[in-house]
Amino acid sequence: MTNRQLQDPVTHQPLTQANLIAFWSRPIAEIDRDPFWRRMNTAMYSLFIALRPDGYRRETGQGAFQIAVPPDADLAAVRAEVELLLPHLLPFTFESPRWAALGPVKLLSVFEHTLSDPVSYALLIDVQGKPHLVDHLFGHWRFADLEEALAYIQEHHWYGDRAENVAEEATW
Repeated sequence: MTNRQLQDPVTHQPLTQANLIAFWSRPIAEIDRDPFWRRMNTAMYSLFIALRPDGYRRETGQGAFQIAVPPDADLAAVRAEVELLLPHLLPFTFESPRWAALGPVKLLSVFEHTLSDPVSYALLIDVQGKPHLVDHLFGHWRFADLEEALAYIQEHHWYGDRAENVAEEATW
């Protein structure tokens, strides 16, 4: 069996995390016209632990991202993925007065084990670099830094199988 490295479909160079972030953070109209977007979507699952494309941000017109943090993920690696992405995200200010007070923010949707039922979560990074976790009901959690926010997400809003869940399902 050969171990084939993922290649950029146009340049045939090895794909990197930076290539994929640049691809997905373009304006959505460019992504939609690109004949290789499905391949690039599949590559995200191979080259990233937690970062995924997530449609587009209406407020910025660019591709959107989500994080799905596994319960056993190396948080330093997840943080590195998010830090690599943040310079590419365009900030916007919410129209809703509830979140507009935060000013311009960069947004990552949070995909978690409950599949966001009954609420949906988003990780917002304000212009001072401070992370906020919000839900569409009224929750708002503030964190000192990205590491603290990701640890909270991993503990409370993980995605994937936890060891105790796997053991419980095995007894069924």
